Amino acid sequence: NEDVSHADDFLLYRLGENKDNKLKDIVSTIQSEQNDIIRAERNLPLLIQGVAGSGKTTIALHRLAFLIYEYREQLEAERMIVFAPNSLFLDYISSVLPELGVGNINQTTFPDWALRTLDDSVKLKQTEEKLKEAFSINRDEKKVMLGKLKGTLEFKTFIEERMIQFENELVPTKDFEAWDRAIIPVEDIKKWMQVEYKHYPLQKRRERLVGRMKRWIEIELKKFGETNEKKLLKKEATKRLN
Repeated sequence: NEDVSHADDFLLYRLGENKDNKLKDIVSTIQSEQNDIIRAERNLPLLIQGVAGSGKTTIALHRLAFLIYEYREQLEAERMIVFAPNSLFLDYISSVLPELGVGNINQTTFPDWALRTLDDSVKLKQTEEKLKEAFSINRDEKKVMLGKLKGTLEFKTFIEERMIQFENELVPTKDFEAWDRAIIPVEDIKKWMQVEYKHYPLQKRRERLVGRMKRWIEIELKKFGETNEKKLLKKEATKRLN
């Protein structure tokens, strides 16, 4: 069937199980370009953009099914999560995901997940409250202005530039010398931070960098055996690392 020519074997199997489901509608709309997105590399962030009705949800749901089917030995649905914009969207995907064979993925909104994670220690305004404020004739104009600013390209550019600046501030500018003649060249440190750990958030990058340097120190210390000198060098290296 030409409509499902781009679907994977797993999806075709699911279609065969149920002749009358939402999944058939989903598969029939998938185009070649969309299929490329579905099968894109799994280790990089993927942003799907499009106008209303262009198939963003269709592609996202199908990609979920593809990833779990293709990498079933490495990915577990129970350890994945779908953040939906609202409860209406959740109602829709909750009926489609089981037909894709991935109904056991956690589905929630980000505010609900965050509140559960924080044990309700943070209080958020209800959606109704925020809507009342947005349409109130006595609304806070300062908040309105800030809200508009956050939605501009200028604000996006500002955030990106600040993140680059912040990243550069985290990267050392000179060699790390744990003790006399025990040196990690700054070029190696920059490579770890800006190349090997590039896809991690900044804080995670720093944690991995420090962990790697600690392991290097431990390896170097083994050359001294169980001596007082080793203890002194370890103390000095730890002090310099921190």
